[in-house]
Amino acid sequence: MTTFLLLSTFLLHAISLLAIILLFTRQNRLLDIKNQQQKLMDEMEEMMSAYLLEIQEENEKFIQQVTNQKTKTNDKEIVPSAGAKSEQPAEPAKKLQPEILVPNMQRALAAKRYQSKGKQEEVSTFKPVRRTPSEEDDLLTRIKYFQEEGLTNQEIAKKLNKGKTEIELALKFNQNGE
Repeated sequence: MTTFLLLSTFLLHAISLLAIILLFTRQNRLLDIKNQQQKLMDEMEEMMSAYLLEIQEENEKFIQQVTNQKTKTNDKEIVPSAGAKSEQPAEPAKKLQPEILVPNMQRALAAKRYQSKGKQEEVSTFKPVRRTPSEEDDLLTRIKYFQEEGLTNQEIAKKLNKGKTEIELALKFNQNGE
């Protein structure tokens, strides 16, 4: 009987030792994966910060070039002499600027927005004046106008002398078309 108990304890000890070894290897594997992911994250963060710095430097260079170009064109502005009368008035500085190529148009707009970033106070609250729809406008335009004004489908139908169902169908078809 003691041999049986002794054998069973050795067997249980071996199983528990094997389980401990398996758990230890899994834990080490998870720690290795975590360290690898941390290294990748650090590399990605470093790469992104370098990329952002590069873009910022390019933007600053571009803004510098645009401001230099503006000052050059302002210096080249045509000014008539006091003694001579010219038949043509002096052109504004904006017309004298060389044409910007289409791909550079986005850069110019970005530079303009970047410079006016601090000038948030100058932004106007322009609201376009909406015209009322006329009989010449198509039905959908008039329906949308009245709907934006807050009228119900039944009120819109009365104003346009149409059926309520016709208004609802037009709106549904428009929603499906968009």
